[in-house]
Amino acid sequence: MVSYRRSLRSLDTGYFSVVMSNGIISISLFYHHYYFFSFLFFYFGVVSFALLSALFVFRLLIYRDHFIMDIGKADRAFPLFNTLTAASVMFTRYLMTAGKWTYGITLLYTIEAAWLLLTLVLLAEILLSSTESISVSSNWFSLMVSMESLSILTAIFREVSSFTAGNWELPLSYWVAGILSYSYVAFHTIRKLVVHGLEEREVVGPFWINMGGAALISLSGMLFLEGYTNSAPNFVTDVVHLSIIISLSWSVLWFPVLVTLNVRDIVADRETRRYRPSFWSILFPIGMLSVALYKSQT
Repeated sequence: MVSYRRSLRSLDTGYFSVVMSNGIISISLFYHHYYFFSFLFFYFGVVSFALLSALFVFRLLIYRDHFIMDIGKADRAFPLFNTLTAASVMFTRYLMTAGKWTYGITLLYTIEAAWLLLTLVLLAEILLSSTESISVSSNWFSLMVSMESLSILTAIFREVSSFTAGNWELPLSYWVAGILSYSYVAFHTIRKLVVHGLEEREVVGPFWINMGGAALISLSGMLFLEGYTNSAPNFVTDVVHLSIIISLSWSVLWFPVLVTLNVRDIVADRETRRYRPSFWSILFPIGMLSVALYKSQT
């Protein structure tokens, strides 16, 4: 019982990467016409999302002080974006099958409002904190992933909503903001590797997310072009097309490097073979790269 309470008190929103992983694997399987397995992963993701949401509601009610402390620390608060990304990924997968949903626009606006509120809270936290207390880490990638997920969701939702149908500026703004945040965090993550070095086990999280983030940027750009080529200016679509090529190439370049590093670590160090929650951060980037490569060929 004590162990259960301790786990609930320290529960990390990073566990929503389980939902994100199931959602993107389901999308990948759907594109490859493995519909039974796609639905299997989708429903497992829905159940996982419901269970995790319930646990975090209990945590908020029972350990409210710890939740407030998480909000007050940028490094702990950024993973909160994983909840919004998980919702966006599962919603996107649902729309691929359902096509339309009467109350879907309400959910879309709810996700966007929650994203804006969380962004403002974190921005205020960063501005009010001293420079020394703010350390850029891989957790900050969560912001970029949520931005690109919203860009994809609004692009897919254009067929249902008159607001997003011709409004190419909204998904583009999410896409550009995601690229800017990705560039900033990726620069500091790689700089940390070059200047200070990283422990071997740290390769599991930050750089897989780095690879998946680049793939997500390319996928978001492809879906933008798919829906707004006729309405967006030519110079915008040209820039998006060039960015797709660069980001997808960057993601593909990282894949063999990360596989090699992880295999080396597993062989060399028995400690790295033990299960860690961060292993879930591998599945979402690989699934995202798979979907991006598939879309680039269609």
